[in-house]
Amino acid sequence: MVLTDAVAADPAFGRLLETALHAPSMAPPRLRPSGKETAWVWILGLPQIFVSYVITSVVLQLDYSTGWAVFFTVVFYGSVVMTAAGVWYGIRLMRRRARTGALTTATVLNALILMFYFRPFFI
Repeated sequence: MVLTDAVAADPAFGRLLETALHAPSMAPPRLRPSGKETAWVWILGLPQIFVSYVITSVVLQLDYSTGWAVFFTVVFYGSVVMTAAGVWYGIRLMRRRARTGALTTATVLNALILMFYFRPFFI
């Protein structure tokens, strides 16, 4: 009742309200990540495949009394941090509605590498 009285009293307000109610709603535009952003996600994850292979195959063969175990422990944690950064950066790009096949693949690859790293804790 109050709205119909306000529209009857002010026709300009009625036209403005009619325009606002029938305006097409627009979804936010999809953004395309730059090649540089996608490359960063790949760079943070792809080398970690080889690092994880070296860590899991070589460290198990070493004697833990040597200094190599400390070196591989530092490399392992650095690799985990880089892989987690790749997952975080990829998800952040995808939450901005910037999705491409390469970005999705790189982010999933990083997540799989993280699961590989933490596999011993879940088995």
